[in-house]
Amino acid sequence: MKDNNLVDINRIYNFYKGYSEKHNITIGWSSIESAYNSYQNVSNNINQKWKEFESVLDAGSGEGHLFPFLREKHGFSGHYTGLELLSFFHNKAVELYGDQENSTFINGEFLNYNFSETEKFDWVI
Repeated sequence: MKDNNLVDINRIYNFYKGYSEKHNITIGWSSIESAYNSYQNVSNNINQKWKEFESVLDAGSGEGHLFPFLREKHGFSGHYTGLELLSFFHNKAVELYGDQENSTFINGEFLNYNFSETEKFDWVI
């Protein structure tokens, strides 16, 4: 019997590896423009007070492109945490944005990640 708490990382890895090879891209989106369109759709709500938010958790953060989007488009200046299961996406995020102030990139699985009791997030995607 399969443990429902375990993620089949090989299946997910193989899907994205094949997708990346087929489309000759490294991101999980067909283009950065497509990613930014999706980011705009999910982040453009009157109840999202980006200049007041202190923290964001991006579960399944991929290459971390949501981080600069929130900074540039919404003036978000709080702490961004990107949590990504696949190491090749995580490594690219660290390469691109890991030296940015107020950012943390974690290579791990969201449902099994052990957040500290003091960690809180104003917005989770």
